[in-house]
Amino acid sequence: MKGKCFKQIDVENINFFIKMTSRIDKFRGIHQGRSIAVLGSSPTIGLYRGREDVSIAVNGSILCDAVTKVDYYMCGDKNSPHRKLFNPSFDVADRRIVTTFIAPYDHLVIPDEAKRKNLQEILERDELHKKEAGGNIRFSPPDMIAQNPHGIFDYADIWEEEICPNQNRLCRGATISGVAAQMAMVMGAKEIHLYGCSFGDIGGVHYGYDPLNDPGGITNSHPITMDYLLSRIRLSGVEIVSHGETRLRVPRKVDIGS
Repeated sequence: MKGKCFKQIDVENINFFIKMTSRIDKFRGIHQGRSIAVLGSSPTIGLYRGREDVSIAVNGSILCDAVTKVDYYMCGDKNSPHRKLFNPSFDVADRRIVTTFIAPYDHLVIPDEAKRKNLQEILERDELHKKEAGGNIRFSPPDMIAQNPHGIFDYADIWEEEICPNQNRLCRGATISGVAAQMAMVMGAKEIHLYGCSFGDIGGVHYGYDPLNDPGGITNSHPITMDYLLSRIRLSGVEIVSHGETRLRVPRKVDIGS
């Protein structure tokens, strides 16, 4: 059945499965049948013209000239709150969807300053979060609730979650643009349009803005993982289009300027 995903579960886990809820349920199907743009920060972000119904910007794309106002902003790097892209993002996006270990540093997602400070202290004592480059993806206090209309998402490793409209967590491993593509599917996208998602340098340039000392880069595994994610998203009936040069193989590519 299109749009559904099924997993085998044993009888002992049925009650847990039924009761299980997801932080991203509030966004599920919210843009059913719409076209959604995912905005990365490679130089092809310059092709974005705002023609899609909904826009999701990630990381430093909001620093690019073509991106002036977006519907959603997503970030998931544990160092995001300390990067030059974080503060400007508050002025560009109407709604924010950040991962569990970014939310304690986001004053719109969690307006209560005392609550944020307490969560920050917990994170800063978390040995796994300090040790892992990708952060502690299991950090998910049940009382950490996003202020509407904003949201929080939980990460999963790619073997832990079925990629489909009913998934509860968003899989990492394909940069934050892969996370945003999964969110677009969960929101009900009919089409996902990728801008600034080259997954490699273009003419020796990686960013569509000056990153200064901000870290970043694409490994050989990123485009492979992204293609896998996009292939699963496409199986749910979503058309995927890439604008401009890209190393990705799954999306339908359109000519520059289309």
